[in-house]
Amino acid sequence: GVYPRAGFLAPRAFVYRCTESASATPPPPIPGLVRPSGEALDGRARMTLTFDDTSLHLRAEIAEQRVVAKPDLSPDSPRFWTQDHLEFRFLPDPAQDLSHVQFIVVANGVFWDSRELWRGDSVTCRGGLTAAGWAVDIRIPFAAVGMPVPTEGTIWRGIIGHTRWGDGALDIVASSPVEVGYPQAAHFGEFVFRDVPPPVLQLAELRGAEAVIRNLGEVPVHGTVRIESQVATGDGNLTRCHACTLAPGDTVVPVELPTDPVLFRRLEIVVASAAGPLALGSVTLRAP
Repeated sequence: GVYPRAGFLAPRAFVYRCTESASATPPPPIPGLVRPSGEALDGRARMTLTFDDTSLHLRAEIAEQRVVAKPDLSPDSPRFWTQDHLEFRFLPDPAQDLSHVQFIVVANGVFWDSRELWRGDSVTCRGGLTAAGWAVDIRIPFAAVGMPVPTEGTIWRGIIGHTRWGDGALDIVASSPVEVGYPQAAHFGEFVFRDVPPPVLQLAELRGAEAVIRNLGEVPVHGTVRIESQVATGDGNLTRCHACTLAPGDTVVPVELPTDPVLFRRLEIVVASAAGPLALGSVTLRAP
């Protein structure tokens, strides 16, 4: 089925409304990329998802020393996916659990998609090599995938992943632990649309047993960082609170990682301050 299986809590990423203004606060990255079985975080890619009045925007920066690119392959080649790429799947069909809107984007900005939008010009995509690896920027009009512009609180289920072919074999990390592969909609995460600009407090990175909270503002924020460790049954939930001052720049907060190799835990990061609680996003993990 397409709905979360018993024992699995979908990770949440917030999708903020953005403008191209130079003074605008940049969007936060997808909270954490994990190995398919959820046993480890991987920070090799930084991905952001935003929206405006017409389109969804996915931007990614990939750190990679050996980029596997096959520019001679056309999008309709059955081997197009056998190179380093991003995979973006969303809006699973409840009647067909392996049917989703699917995009595969490679390092030079060429893409394939399940709606054959790559044959037209409604979707725009730019990409290329960088000093650190490669980067892409794709704009997908809502009308092109048959969806209205999301409103505050709209939730799309989906996944964004990076596939590396550097050693001749699949090496996958994604925004949710898909276990047996990208098509598994039952393990898709949640993209929660917020019809407001990005906040100045952001979850910049989850690395090992640490959460990096970034304050993009000019003044310190006094409050509490709350780490909510949640399981589907609810009877093993844990909350750890860290009172701190979030000065401009980065603050590192300890995170207790899961110890159970079977049970998935969703780690939700929330900052409580005088302005009220602010959920920064979550990641779903389990122990190796």
